[in-house]
Amino acid sequence: MNIKGIVEELIFRNDENGYTVLDLDCNGELVTCVGTFPIISEGEEISLNGEFKVNGKYGRQFVATSATISPPQSLEGIEKYLSSGLIHGIGPITAHNIVSHFKKETLSIIEFNPQRLVEVKGVSVGKAQDIANAFNDIKKMQNTILFLQSYDISLNLSIKIYEVYKSKAEEIIRKNPYKLVEDIDGVGFITADKLAQRLGIGKTSGFRVRAGIIHVLKESAEKGGNTYLPRQLLEENLYKLLECDVSENLLKILEEMSLEGLVKLLETDDMPAVALTRFYRTEMSVATRLSLLAIE
Repeated sequence: MNIKGIVEELIFRNDENGYTVLDLDCNGELVTCVGTFPIISEGEEISLNGEFKVNGKYGRQFVATSATISPPQSLEGIEKYLSSGLIHGIGPITAHNIVSHFKKETLSIIEFNPQRLVEVKGVSVGKAQDIANAFNDIKKMQNTILFLQSYDISLNLSIKIYEVYKSKAEEIIRKNPYKLVEDIDGVGFITADKLAQRLGIGKTSGFRVRAGIIHVLKESAEKGGNTYLPRQLLEENLYKLLECDVSENLLKILEEMSLEGLVKLLETDDMPAVALTRFYRTEMSVATRLSLLAIE
């Protein structure tokens, strides 16, 4: 279900995880909406997908699963947006003066020609630049989250990704979506692989093989308790996962990952083996402590 409206009031927001409760003005009807949102301000226009649910304590609420944010269009909405406190350096009086001077061009001026803000009483050159920087940071975050949502990444996960990569998120993901597997808790190979396929990353890409190696080793540890795998078995499991033969480049990729500290290349029972470095270190630490206990 989709609803649209103007943010009337932010009732609650947790800046650490983006969880927000707000009142949305839907053609004169106030609707309480809850969910994980990017930075959002009173006066902005939003389109939400989700469903209505009844909360025993708070009553009927719209639980949002995705959000599309648009800049306010009316003068009242623009002034409310600017005076919300979201943009550092603009209070209610300054917001009123800026909107009174620039009218509906206000947001365009802030984004593309911020030096003109000095035309407004009380706005210095430094303050004008601070306002422009804050406005553009917010817009970058919103655009990044829209980009991620367009590839079916949940709002909650989109915010987590932005918190790690900031304004470079789209650039990093377009180049190597599998980096999410290494950097973002909660992103597994399957999620990254779907995104990569939609972005046109090839099946035998080195990025894909690296992510597959990490996935196979993690899954073997979590499901089978194995802190390492013989390289032959790793290769067999990779073939099943990736559905393509990567044996020709596997050793080279493993050596690169070893130099980066992601994996340890081992010799076990005269067989080459591979372990995730963090699992290897944990096992070595446990073995050292057990040896000390045995001596005692």
